[in-house]
Amino acid sequence: MKYKNVKIWFFFNDSPIRLTLPAGVDIEFSTGGKTDEGYDYTCETLRYDGKDTIHRTSVNNARDCDGPLDRYWEGVSTRENWTANVQDGIPYASWETVEQSQRDHYAEAMGY
Repeated sequence: MKYKNVKIWFFFNDSPIRLTLPAGVDIEFSTGGKTDEGYDYTCETLRYDGKDTIHRTSVNNARDCDGPLDRYWEGVSTRENWTANVQDGIPYASWETVEQSQRDHYAEAMGY
């Protein structure tokens, strides 16, 4: 079945938010800034395919006393999982990992 848009609960920046995702449109939001040891930025992108799947991408770029660290995560949530993860009475979407990676620049330079 095809829908024009869907509404899901999403946890971001330490807060629950209710998102309306229009079909075929990337919804992107970010958070971050300086930390006591460097910086930490995260960007999230969600896209509803208009049918049964929401695609989510999370990109994190950080730096601390151990050097720069990049993380990438990509996942999907299908219709039956859009309300599967109930926490404090809020039905969040449950996500299945499609791809993930992490890059520790200094560890790579030292051959780890």
